Amino acid sequence: MTKPIVRWQYEQLEGTLGLLEEHLTNPECPCKTEGEACPRKHLKRAEDYARETITILSRDGKNQAEIDKLYELAKQAREYRQAEERLLCGKKAKEGELVEPGWASKWRKYFEGLVIGSCDTAKVKEPITVADIASMSGTVYQDIIIKSLDRSKQITLQAKVDTGATFAYVPRKIIQDLGLPYANQDVPHELFNGSKVMVPFYHCIVEVNGQERATSVGVGKPTIGHILLEIYKLKPNPTTGKLEPATDLELWEMRQKDLAKVADIAQLSANPVALVLWSRSYR
Repeated sequence: MTKPIVRWQYEQLEGTLGLLEEHLTNPECPCKTEGEACPRKHLKRAEDYARETITILSRDGKNQAEIDKLYELAKQAREYRQAEERLLCGKKAKEGELVEPGWASKWRKYFEGLVIGSCDTAKVKEPITVADIASMSGTVYQDIIIKSLDRSKQITLQAKVDTGATFAYVPRKIIQDLGLPYANQDVPHELFNGSKVMVPFYHCIVEVNGQERATSVGVGKPTIGHILLEIYKLKPNPTTGKLEPATDLELWEMRQKDLAKVADIAQLSANPVALVLWSRSYR
């Protein structure tokens, strides 16, 4: 079992790398105009937390594999930080010297896995698993088309229909490839473990079953939430694995059923559960 102090260190690394990733991909960030050197700042934090965690792990003389990974992170973070500092001093950066979003994303996911892997299962009368929550409406997948607002670019992808989710989500790479504009809105989401994150949303056009609507989507795994189902008046059929037309009453009943089940799970669990249940669709 991971020690609480080590888990806390991993959470800090996951958080600062997530912030670095966001600063590198969000063109709305006013870091430069506000005199903030955000990439350099978060690289320095990642380097410092990595080295501090190495010291903590070294006390036990175990976990050599994790120590080696932390050494790798600290070395890479230092090299990228030094490149950022040269750039801030007016020197030109060579190709490949500056940190890329993919680097921050890779390391964030690594520590996310360590944090989640160290979670203790809540003790309840009837154990609640992720599978219990995911089985709310069966598993249905639907091909959707995400389009830029001027319709000059589009990408087709398969999304999971999740009536327990409120919003729709698409991967960050698709948002970047289509050049979707930031919606000037970060929506707070509460994860199953009780922690909170801010999810950025972007404007786009979504086509489902030949119907298209202008809407906004959050960053996450491909997901169709309840809002899109209401817009298109569709409901999932777990038997056929397809979406089919739905009346307003059917959509309302479907939503109430899922919210009631979420409330039951929240009451049984030691942790609060968000109605959005975004933790099933991020990352």
